[in-house]
Amino acid sequence: MSLLTSLFPDSPWALGALLISSAIALKLLLIGRREKFLPPGPPTKPLLGNILEFPTHVAHFKYTEWARKYGDVISLKIASGTIIVLVRQFAFRSLVSLAQALNLISPPGISHVQSSVQSIREIFEKHNAITCDRPSHELTEQLTGGNHILFIHYGPTWKILRRTSYEMLSPHAVSLTLPIQVAESTQLMFDLLHDPTDWYDHFSRYALSVIMSVVHGQRCPRYATPRAQNLIINLKTFSQLVRPGETPPLDLIPALKYVPERFAQWKTTLKNLRNAQREYYGGLMEETKQRMER
Repeated sequence: MSLLTSLFPDSPWALGALLISSAIALKLLLIGRREKFLPPGPPTKPLLGNILEFPTHVAHFKYTEWARKYGDVISLKIASGTIIVLVRQFAFRSLVSLAQALNLISPPGISHVQSSVQSIREIFEKHNAITCDRPSHELTEQLTGGNHILFIHYGPTWKILRRTSYEMLSPHAVSLTLPIQVAESTQLMFDLLHDPTDWYDHFSRYALSVIMSVVHGQRCPRYATPRAQNLIINLKTFSQLVRPGETPPLDLIPALKYVPERFAQWKTTLKNLRNAQREYYGGLMEETKQRMER
C-alpha cells in the first residue's frame, strides 16, 4: 500500500479507482473458470467458459466424446454458471463419490458404492432438503407458466402435481387400466401382422392411445388421426426446445431474454407452441368435463 500511496501522493481518488478497477478485473477473470472441487471437463476460456464448445445439436454425442476423455461425470462452465453432465450408467458411482466429497452422504464401503441405485436414493431421498429443488428453466416457465412437473420448483404446487401423478400411477391405479392396455395391445398385434413395415407408427399409436384413454378417455385408433398427430407435433417441438444446446442458455445468461423476436427464432417457436398446447390440452379438458357432466 505504501508503494501505491507513493505513486498517488496527491490523488486518493485515483488510488481508489485503481483498487476498484483491479478488483473488478480480477472478478471478471474468474468468470468462466472451473472451480477446483468440480469434476473435470474441457478447458475453459476467460469470461466464456465452455460456451464456444457447448454442443448445439445432438448434444449426447459430444457428451459421450468428452466422457471418453474426462470421465463419466463432466462439468461445463457457461459464463459463471455450472452444468454437471452424467454421461453413462456408471456415472452414478462417480456421482456418489462426488456426493461423499461434498458430505451429502457418509463414506460407505466399496460394496455400498457398487449399489449405485441405493446410493442415489440415499442422496435424493434422505438428503432431499438439499437435492429436492430444480434450477430455473426460463423456457419451460414461459411455456407452461411454471406448472410442468419435470421443471417446476419444489413447493406446494410440486407436491400437488406429485400426489396427483402418484394417484394415477400407483400399483392399484395401474391395475385398473389393464383392460385398456390389453385392448390396445390386441390392436397393436393386429396392425403388426397386417402392416409390419410401419412398426414404428404402430408402437407410437399404442403408447399414445393408452395415455389418451387413461387421462382423457379418448382413444387414438389410427396413428394418422388429427388428435394423435397434433400431440406428436407438440411433443417433438417441446423436446427440441428443452434439449441442451438447441436454444440459448437463458438461465445462465439472462440478458438473452431481451433479444428482439426478429433476431431470436426460438421466441417465435415458443409462442406458437404455447398457443398450440393451450388449444390442444384445453380442448381435451373441456371435452372430458362435458362427458363427466352428462
